[in-house]
Amino acid sequence: MKKILTALLALTMVFALSVPAFADGGTISTAGGTSSVPVTLTTAGASFSVTVPTAFPVNVAANGTVTVADNLKIVNNSKGQIKVTSVVLNGANSWSVVDYATDFSKQKADTKAFGFKLQGKNVAAGGVADISGFTAVDGNGGELPISYDANIAVQSSAMTDATIASAVFTIGWNS
Repeated sequence: MKKILTALLALTMVFALSVPAFADGGTISTAGGTSSVPVTLTTAGASFSVTVPTAFPVNVAANGTVTVADNLKIVNNSKGQIKVTSVVLNGANSWSVVDYATDFSKQKADTKAFGFKLQGKNVAAGGVADISGFTAVDGNGGELPISYDANIAVQSSAMTDATIASAVFTIGWNS
């Protein structure tokens, strides 16, 4: 009796876990007739993976000439297209983001301020970037080169790898 009951319970579980597939009217009874059959989709959420630059190096020579990297890029490791939805530069270590057009020749030396450009657009005082220069990035390794420039107040002492800001990227699906 236990074996029969166990077999019935197992059979009940098999039928309860199976997924039936029914066609909508799947029978065509006349030549040239049609039948509509639904196409159903089951999908897991796509993986989202984007690589952004690890730093924006800025080098200032003694004569004030600014040199920046020319090989920065965003890489889309996801399958679908992505877009940059915002970039904000937050000043660090008492540095502040000012308008890129600031004339630092009229500022005191050692003022902890800098201006920044991303994709040819001035970053506003306070650090909010104009993202209209950022295009969508295709999936599967698509790349978006990043161009930038900086305008830095004169510093009387040498600095090496001083963190003056952090750039916060917000990136999402291009939908």
